[in-house]
Amino acid sequence: SNVFQVAGILVMLVLGVISVMIIINTIRISVMNRRVEINIMKYVGATDWFIRWPFIIEGIIIGLIGAVLPMLVGMPMYGKTVSLFYNHIPFVENFVRFRVVGDVFSFVLPAALIFGILLGVVGSVTSIRKHLQV
Repeated sequence: SNVFQVAGILVMLVLGVISVMIIINTIRISVMNRRVEINIMKYVGATDWFIRWPFIIEGIIIGLIGAVLPMLVGMPMYGKTVSLFYNHIPFVENFVRFRVVGDVFSFVLPAALIFGILLGVVGSVTSIRKHLQV
């Protein structure tokens, strides 16, 4: 049980780092495409936060999409997998009780949305920081 917990935490950390790197690269491409506009905005007196907010919102949207899509796929798959497991290996039901889909995803969905938003914000703030120097 402890081995699976540690392995799960390590996998989540690795996937979190990968997610941040993908968001950083996506926002960086967006910044590079708009760098002339960013420079013009800086020259006319726009603050750094005024320039940052569209990119932060873009990162939040990317993080939310990255959180919602796996939930939409995972929710029906979890229920079907548990029922198939019980149907094909009936004696396991005496030893292991899987949680109901609603119980699992009532905790996982809000956590995924919060982490998606946080990863999007971290990725976008990190990627735009160096491009605000004119």
